[in-house]
Amino acid sequence: SIFAINDDMAMGAIEALKEAKLKVPQQISVVGFDGASSPFKRDIQLSSIEINYSKICSILVSKLQRLIEGKQVRSEVVAVSFRQGDSS
Repeated sequence: SIFAINDDMAMGAIEALKEAKLKVPQQISVVGFDGASSPFKRDIQLSSIEINYSKICSILVSKLQRLIEGKQVRSEVVAVSFRQGDSS
């Protein structure tokens, strides 16, 4: 299995695997991380961990405002989701 740092790298890995005559996902699965690129760009739908950038940005702005006001902020975990495609 290949778990790429982002969707573009995952798609590049899929292209390289095809050139090496390896079948995705029958012989090796590929998953991206960011959900930023369309899963329908190519002949295979990419599986990816999707990040909610809108929520992250909203939290970031709120925390930044609190810091500017001299208040303390805490770490926060933002959930991600898995988008199942044909690559895994």
